[in-house]
Amino acid sequence: MEKQVYITEEELVKCQKAADAFAELYELENIVVLDAGRYGFVKLKYYKLPHGFEDAVTYTDSAVLFEAIRAYREKSRLTDAEKNIGS
Repeated sequence: MEKQVYITEEELVKCQKAADAFAELYELENIVVLDAGRYGFVKLKYYKLPHGFEDAVTYTDSAVLFEAIRAYREKSRLTDAEKNIGS
């Protein structure tokens, strides 16, 4: 039985570049982007014990992945700025 592949080799490489471009974000926020092999890349957000991640989204298009991570970063920056202004 042949395993179905959901992402092309070219998109795997591009998605890895998109994920790597935001590596510093993963240390600062509740987000991580991981290579899920033939399934694409998975963005995991908001880890809480004992259940794990609250949000998981799979990407097979590097442009969509890049935009999702960029939007998350911008939202995070705005939230941080609002907190700093309020304090």
